[in-house]
Amino acid sequence: MDRVEAVTDTIADALNASWLRSLLSPSRPRTLTPAAFRYQLVEQARAVHALIVLPEGAEPRTLRAAADCAGRGIARCLLLGAPDEVTAQARHLGLRLPEGVSVLDPRTAAERFVAPLAELRRHKSWTEEIAREHLADPVTVGTMMLRQGEVDGLVSGAGAHHRGHRPPRAADPGHQTRQPPGVLGVLHVPARRGRHLR
Repeated sequence: MDRVEAVTDTIADALNASWLRSLLSPSRPRTLTPAAFRYQLVEQARAVHALIVLPEGAEPRTLRAAADCAGRGIARCLLLGAPDEVTAQARHLGLRLPEGVSVLDPRTAAERFVAPLAELRRHKSWTEEIAREHLADPVTVGTMMLRQGEVDGLVSGAGAHHRGHRPPRAADPGHQTRQPPGVLGVLHVPARRGRHLR
């Protein structure tokens, strides 16, 4: 017991009381641990309850993330993909897609974006036929959904075939338009082999 008291006294004598008081100061910038930052981010996302489109809807990591995200109430997720394919892949993975996850076939959604995309790219001499060809890519469909205000955000890049893919510049909500309040723009983080985003 004497040893515990000796250690306690030594630590207490070495502590700077004014420094300890400064830690309680409201003017001190608050730093967050990674865990506290993630917690704060999740709570803010829950409060917003955004609808996020995931163009690679049948990709295993995308399916797991959507089920987890919706199951924890972080966001509502819209998976782009053939409904039968998405359902089969989810069953194969042993996933039950919770309420808050919906599936939309991008082929049926694409047609309504043909004219708006052709208009956005008119300065590049795009015709509706060229726009239709580009809308065969679910990422382009998702980007146009974001551009037209049908969804609140877009996350893609899980599939190897989309690594390095960027949304079409004219479909980027920040390109040639003023950003709505609170919208920062399109974030593109290319995946690198051997690195994992958590």
